[in-house]
This record gives sequence, structure tokens and C-alpha cells, in this order.
Amino acid sequence: MSAKNPLENLLKLALSMSTRHHEYYDETADNVETPQVKALLRVLADTEHDLIIEIQDMIVTGVLDEIEEMGRVVVGD
Repeated sequence: MSAKNPLENLLKLALSMSTRHHEYYDETADNVETPQVKALLRVLADTEHDLIIEIQDMIVTGVLDEIEEMGRVVVGD
């Protein structure tokens, strides 16, 4: 992605925020004792990790590929 693309800054911001969220959930899960809370935090950390991978892919391959892929997704009622 070129620096001229206006979405690059937004993607970098999203990546930074997701990374911080992932670190927070992961570190907090290490410090809690309640099993249900720990499990919830692990799920949130895993979800943020998946989001980080998608954002990185969008930065590398370009947003247009992702938009085209979304056109192939069938949204349920």
C-alpha cells in the first residue's frame, strides 16, 4: 500500500488499537483467578488476534482485495 492511500493511516491506527486490546486481554487473563472471567478474556484476546491478522493482511494486500472478498460473503437474515 502506498503512503498516498488515505486508508493506510486508519489501518495503522486500527492495528495499533487491536494490538493494545490484545495485550490488555492477555495480560489481564494471566492475573485473574475466576475461571469464567479468565475464559472470557482469552476469547477476547483470541478475537483481537484474529482481527490483527486481518488488518495486517489488508495493509499488505490492499483494501480492495478485502472489499472484493466481502462481495462474495452471503449475509444471513
